[in-house]
Amino acid sequence: MIRAVLDTNQLVSMAIRPGGVADRIRSAWQEKRFVLLTSPALLAEFRRVLTYPKLRSLIRLSPDEEESLLRLLVEEAEITAGTLQVQVVEVDPADDAVLACAIEGHADCIVSGDSHLLSLRQHAGIPIITARAFLRILEKESSPEVT
Repeated sequence: MIRAVLDTNQLVSMAIRPGGVADRIRSAWQEKRFVLLTSPALLAEFRRVLTYPKLRSLIRLSPDEEESLLRLLVEEAEITAGTLQVQVVEVDPADDAVLACAIEGHADCIVSGDSHLLSLRQHAGIPIITARAFLRILEKESSPEVT
């Protein structure tokens, strides 16, 4: 089964765009089509970002739904120890937590919309891909093979 780290921007997109690509990825995760990896640092960042005034007006979830999503992440995602430290993204050191989580969790890929991460293309042999590319991979994995 695919093991993937979703960058915080992907988690936020789940809360903003119903039926969007990130929301479809959330559905695939809830259907157990891949293992979602996260870390204490990424969970804290997600919780913090949800409070940004600029985003509050865009979020389609009620406070109870937000709390349910956070609870789902804590209960259903595989949470790494969060002890590994890497220093790769000089312009945005917060992105290093995504890379560290992927390494600790033996991820098959990192899913992000962040230009700093996407410009790396891969780290430690782990591809960094867009949400659309990840959705295509999931669709390919779930479609029956024709022989």
